[in-house]
Amino acid sequence: MRVFFFDSVISTNDEVVKLLNCGLKPMFGVVANRQTGGRGCHGNQWMSEDVENIYFSTALPVEIFAANGISMFTQTFVLSFLEKLSTLIHLNVKWPNDIFFHGKKIGGALLETCFGGEAIKHAVFGVGINVASAPDLKNVPDGNYKAAALRDFLPSISYAFVLDKVVQSIADAVHLHEQGAFSEFIANNWKNFDMLHHRQVKVKFNGKIFNGEALGIDPSGCFILHIGEEGRMLFSSASAKIIL
Repeated sequence: MRVFFFDSVISTNDEVVKLLNCGLKPMFGVVANRQTGGRGCHGNQWMSEDVENIYFSTALPVEIFAANGISMFTQTFVLSFLEKLSTLIHLNVKWPNDIFFHGKKIGGALLETCFGGEAIKHAVFGVGINVASAPDLKNVPDGNYKAAALRDFLPSISYAFVLDKVVQSIADAVHLHEQGAFSEFIANNWKNFDMLHHRQVKVKFNGKIFNGEALGIDPSGCFILHIGEEGRMLFSSASAKIIL
């Protein structure tokens, strides 16, 4: 993969879109030392001011989303990445796209799509991983967790090593989607890394809070919440948020 390096950008996702609009074709990547306007899910800010943390985005071939699986690409990537680091550290996934270790956020990923009519024009995938340091999350919307960095637990882990695993995991996720094998991959691996499995959690949806037991995800990647006598509710990542 061809990768463009920047010292500081507003957003690596935005830089990828600029390059796509200039005529570059997927797949290529953008990596930066800092972002001044990084984004997370639900419009949240991704704090990214520290050198030697991963701020990486790539343009994905839109053909892999022709049938389905847009919302599940992120889950495929996260599980592949966690598998690759599992011999060093057992990280966990918080639905739908956050990477945690012992209740502290290590990183996350975000897939943004641009449509031309009913077809996907661009698919841009961004990854942020705290390698060297973690931001102070004083005002996390709807959450009370803290952030951590990989070097808090693995002092010798290198930036280059983690970036290489990110790029490999993106390639793996693309291959699984091209082969139509992502659903089986997620089904076989989600429970191994799910930090919420059988925990009591709150889900914010349409301004309401629902309490229940987390039961993993269904075949389409929706979060399953067991709410007692009322049975189960399914939530998509576009419309629901887990509150820890």
